[in-house]
Amino acid sequence: MRFIRRVGGRVVESGAGATSEWLAAMNAEHPGEYFEDDGTTPLSPIPAPVLPAPVLSPYPSLEELTDALLDAIRTPNPKLDAIRARIPAK
Repeated sequence: MRFIRRVGGRVVESGAGATSEWLAAMNAEHPGEYFEDDGTTPLSPIPAPVLPAPVLSPYPSLEELTDALLDAIRTPNPKLDAIRARIPAK
């Protein structure tokens, strides 16, 4: 005989080869969870896990730091211009 196990309204297990004695023993251990089935009841989908909310950091991200650095390099700056003048062109 085929069987299913239903926990909290979800079908979490199905199988075949159960005897009526085994089904009675399992229902004694887990009341109201094991049922005889005709083999057409599908398993319930696994619910999506609840993920923790991301913790916002007070520090800037790598992207923000990179954007700030690129903006600083692109603006006129006499010290950076002096460094650029010493680097030979390729």
